[in-house]
Amino acid sequence: LLVKGLDLEKIAAEKSVDAAIEALYQRVLSRKPAAEEIELGKNFLSHHRDQIKTPAQMSGWEKYAQVLCTSNEFMFVD
Repeated sequence: LLVKGLDLEKIAAEKSVDAAIEALYQRVLSRKPAAEEIELGKNFLSHHRDQIKTPAQMSGWEKYAQVLCTSNEFMFVD
């Protein structure tokens, strides 16, 4: 649901994967990702590249959004 309205594939194609990861972090965690987090995101997405355009399954972007939504930072507010 978080990814559907954001069109991360379009952002990645028109700008960069880094820009799409940054948009996802802004949407889910309300902050910019650190450089290390961008690299982790790229690594995650490269492992799920085969599923990014498969409509019957969760896309790589949807899986990555799910990962961020299960992070401690998302679940607990200080």
